[in-house]
Amino acid sequence: DSCPTHLGFVHIGPGDCCYYFSGKNSVVDKSWTDASDYCNNTLSGVSGYIVRLAEVYDDNGCCNTQEFMQIITKTDLYTWLGASRTGFNKWTWQYSGEDFPILSSLWSWNQPDNTGDNQNCLAAMMVNNPNGNFSRAYFDDGYCDLHYPFVCQIFKK
Repeated sequence: DSCPTHLGFVHIGPGDCCYYFSGKNSVVDKSWTDASDYCNNTLSGVSGYIVRLAEVYDDNGCCNTQEFMQIITKTDLYTWLGASRTGFNKWTWQYSGEDFPILSSLWSWNQPDNTGDNQNCLAAMMVNNPNGNFSRAYFDDGYCDLHYPFVCQIFKK
């Protein structure tokens, strides 16, 4: 098992994918930049792996995106993920450099809306089904300086 569970990482999905949920490991909520630094420096340093904020898309060889977004809802209302706005209606994953479509079904209703013209960091936001029997996380553009829990992902040794 290549997932360093002794450091708080968990294996999810059929791929060899390991994630670190800050909320489950009692790590204080952070701004997007500080969360990114925590993954990049602190967790990379202690694990010996390349660790970045998590990326969520279907062809990354990890778990199903819908499954992962449901797992996120079991942790916190808002959670930082590893993408940021890189241009007008352009969002890019931090580690892979992959862009993802502004029309992705992973965006919450009417998102991204760039309220205040500076919502530049990607959060997963829990949304409840109106009938109350189902919830999952959707993408939301967030103010980068707000403090939220975050999810890190191991990319390479």
